[in-house]
Amino acid sequence: MVQYDGTGLNTRDMVTEATEIVWACRQAKVPVVVYGRCDVALASTAEGVHVEGDGMPVALARRLMGPNAIIGVTARCVADAREAQRQGATYVSVGPIFPSLTDPDRAIIGLEGLEEMQAAVRIPVCAIGGIRVENVGELRHSPAQMVAVVSAIAQAEDPMGATRELVERLRRPQAG
Repeated sequence: MVQYDGTGLNTRDMVTEATEIVWACRQAKVPVVVYGRCDVALASTAEGVHVEGDGMPVALARRLMGPNAIIGVTARCVADAREAQRQGATYVSVGPIFPSLTDPDRAIIGLEGLEEMQAAVRIPVCAIGGIRVENVGELRHSPAQMVAVVSAIAQAEDPMGATRELVERLRRPQAG
């Protein structure tokens, strides 16, 4: 799955860019969710939207996007995760799991916090925050069904190669 975040762009440019990304990802059968903007998700025909716990309520995003849309939510605590599930979220993202370059001031929940979140809900949990090639193997035996990365790909000299390496390390028989 790809999450599109057009923060800083005007709505017209976001829709244009998101539509191009949705089209390219659809060719590869990869779903796209738009960060925080149901209007852009609908206009670009993205498969869903990702909202923050203090942003648009999940139930409203579900009503706008429809019953088959992917609705992701960032959960900061077990209560947030349970509420997101109750309102119809498809998955919750939790973290940071490791120290993060994109969110350096947020308290690290680690693998124990990840386990606590997954135990609290029946929907998939996505691990996010500080995940790099060097530590992604630690998530192989975690309860996370999804892993989200930003810097490990966006800042790589070879984003495609970095993506392949991350996937390979997640699939290795031994963490690494």
